[in-house]
Parts: sequence; C-alpha cells; structure tokens
Amino acid sequence: SHYYEENSQGILTKRLKRLKQREDALKEHNSPLEILQGFEVSASHALLRRRSFGALTLAGRSWILLERPYIRGDEFDNVVEAAFAQGLRPLVAHPERYPYFTTDFTVLERLVAKGGWVQLTAAAVAGAEGAEDQAWCLRALDMGLAQIVASDMHNASRRPPMMQAAANVMANRLGEEKTREILQVNPERLLGRRL
Repeated sequence: SHYYEENSQGILTKRLKRLKQREDALKEHNSPLEILQGFEVSASHALLRRRSFGALTLAGRSWILLERPYIRGDEFDNVVEAAFAQGLRPLVAHPERYPYFTTDFTVLERLVAKGGWVQLTAAAVAGAEGAEDQAWCLRALDMGLAQIVASDMHNASRRPPMMQAAANVMANRLGEEKTREILQVNPERLLGRRL
C-alpha cells in the first residue's frame, strides 16, 4: 500500500482491520502465507508534520520504506534525516526511477553509509524497464548500494513480479551467494528473522 500523509487520514485504522480479516481468512484455509503490515511512504513535506513515523514501518520493525516524490525539493533528504532521528532505518524504494538518484550515486552512498538500504525493482534489474535502467541497477549492485530487490508488483498483468528474471540476471552478474543475500537473507534481516 502507498501512504501519502496529505490524503491518508484514517487509513491506519482501516488497514489494521483489513489485515486482521485477511489473516483470519488465511488461518481458516490453513494457508502458509503471511501478510505483514507496511507502506510505501511518500517522503513529502507533509510527512514531516507527523510526530512519529512508527506506525508506518514495515512489519512493525525499525524500517520505513520511502518513495521519493517526483517533485523537486529537499523533502526527501529531510524525511530521511527525520527517520534516522527517530531511530528508524530508511529503505529507499525504486531509486532507478528518479533522476535525483540516477544522475549521482553520492546520495545513496551517504544513505547506505549511515545504515539505510536501497531496494531496486526486479523488472528494472531484469531489463524490462529499459537498458538504461538496467545498467544503472547493475552498477548500483556492483557498488554495493542495493541491499534488496523486490517485485513492486501491483498486479499480475500490468506490473508482474519478474523476480526469477531478476534473480537470473543477478546470479550471472554477482554470483549465487550474493544473489541469495539480496533476495532472501537481507529481507529476513529487515524483518528481524536473521542477524
């Protein structure tokens, strides 16, 4: 789910109720699936008015998935600093989409040096978003600036997961061990299930 501070009033309460309904349905059907709460949070000036970002974290842990608004300005940097000040760790969603990141790696280098992580989109890594996006993603992976690759799946037809295609590209480029770290180990670390 996306979270926009400007127009998401009441969504936290609704979301917890829906999450509980889905968890109950999974239990009823003996499904091994697990649904964890979290948002892709728009790092806007409006978000800075929140006293705490804690309710917006991934699975109630210390990570907050941040999306940079397409508008220009310093709001992203300010939100990242606010997250760090609150003891949270920013996870930057799909930086390959924004010239803010793609024209200069120093922003991500600073973020990673402070303990933040970067999440690339599988389709971009696999080349489905174009050669330029793929080349940028592969360079970020080579530089150690991307810790997670995720589907950013919105539906199965218009934006499919493409995780296997990304895994194949990564394994050829980085090797099996590094690919496993990015696709499995780091997400488990993020959830506190692995040191």
